[in-house]
Amino acid sequence: MVDRFRPEHADVAESIRSVNKTEHNFPTRISKIKSVFATYLLDEDAKFINSAVTGDQFVTQQNLLFEIEKFKEKKREPVNDLTSTLGDEFAIGYKKENVLVTVDWYDPRKKYGFASIPDHEEGAFINLDALLKAGIGFITEGDSILCNISRNERGIQIDKIHDIDVDETSIEVHDCKVVRLFPDRYYGFADMVGTNQTAYFHTYSFDDNSRKALCFDYQFRAQVILDSLSGSYQIRKIVEK
Repeated sequence: MVDRFRPEHADVAESIRSVNKTEHNFPTRISKIKSVFATYLLDEDAKFINSAVTGDQFVTQQNLLFEIEKFKEKKREPVNDLTSTLGDEFAIGYKKENVLVTVDWYDPRKKYGFASIPDHEEGAFINLDALLKAGIGFITEGDSILCNISRNERGIQIDKIHDIDVDETSIEVHDCKVVRLFPDRYYGFADMVGTNQTAYFHTYSFDDNSRKALCFDYQFRAQVILDSLSGSYQIRKIVEK
């Protein structure tokens, strides 16, 4: 029995993995991967078929080799190359409105996360700014977000949030009191009055006037949610002072 997975197969697979791990943007990585794989196909074919052979039985083979060679040697920009291969959603400037995405994870300390998009292999980047513009300070895994998305050089991002569907049973409303504040880092911690729990918050969750007044023992009322990823409480939204 012939072993169809020869060592050279493993080599090309490793080459593709290596390219995918580089820091190039997604379209450039895909373009390089296409070139690696096309070269592999041509080299494999050359082991069994002489390029000089003629005859009707080889017409299809020669046409296919010609197309693979063009596929490998295209000189167009990587982004355009990717768009022509995989679709318009890979074009820089691609936009789509009213998309329902699902939060995969969100790290409040890093101020970003990612969400799954239906029919897309890539996730959408979620930035804290997009949340704050929607009046939200925190999201968690499994939340559904109705939003507009677009593509830039780094990938797909959420531009505008229209609505967030959360599990209402997971939201608690508490009177809170600031116990630690790091204004230069834009975050702090507040005791949830009447409990022995502390919640993390972003200073940008507050309006401008409240943010200027923030200090030790500052009191406010807020929606609080337990982050399943970290196991800690987070301030989701300021309700009132």
